[in-house]
Amino acid sequence: MKRKMLLFALLMSMLITFIPVAAQASDGGDIWVRIVRQYERTNANTGEIVSFDIRFYVQFEEPPFLQDGEVYIPIREAAEALGYGVHLDREAQSITVTGAANEVIRTTYLDAALLIINGRTFVSMQFISENLGLYAHWNSGTKTVTFTTPVTQFTYTPSGIVWLARYGGEIYHSRNNCGVMVSEWATRTTRRAARSSGYRACQNCW
Repeated sequence: MKRKMLLFALLMSMLITFIPVAAQASDGGDIWVRIVRQYERTNANTGEIVSFDIRFYVQFEEPPFLQDGEVYIPIREAAEALGYGVHLDREAQSITVTGAANEVIRTTYLDAALLIINGRTFVSMQFISENLGLYAHWNSGTKTVTFTTPVTQFTYTPSGIVWLARYGGEIYHSRNNCGVMVSEWATRTTRRAARSSGYRACQNCW
C-alpha cells in the first residue's frame, strides 16, 4: 500500500510540474497568455506544402492583470518567449525591441510614464500586438490572451542528415532551426544512426 501511495504522489508531482501556471487577474480570475507560431513548409523535392503551428503558454514572475477592460502584460517575458530582446529607457520613456542579432526592430516612445510593478514593466496587450507584429485576441470567457505570429514560410530538402536537440526527447529533425528546438544546441548525425538509437522523426519537420 505504501508503495502504491508513493507512486501516486510521484505521478501527481510530475503532472503538476507540466501544468502551465496562470496569472491572477484583478477580479480574482486567472489570465493565460498563449503564443501560436504559424508555419508553412515546402518540400523542395515534391513541392508539397504543409501548414502547421506550435502553441505554448508564457510563464510570468509577475502576473498580467485586467484593468479598465485592458489586459496588461510584462513585456520582457512576452518578447523573450518570441525570441526578441527588450531594452527599457526610463529617462526617455521608450521601449526598444531587438532581434536575435541585437538589431533594432522598433523603438516606441510613450506619452506616459512606464508602468513598473515589482521591477517588471507592463504594457497593454495592444501594445505588444502592434510592436511585435502579432495578431492578438482576448477571450473573456476563458481569460486567455492569444498572440498569433504571421506565417513563416520555409523550404527544406529531405536528406540523410538529421539534427538532435540537447533537450527535446528522442526526436530527430530535418533542420537545425525547427521551431521546437534551439539551433545553437543542435548536434548533427545521420538518420540511420538516429533511428538505430531509438530516435523518431519530428512531426513538424517531416
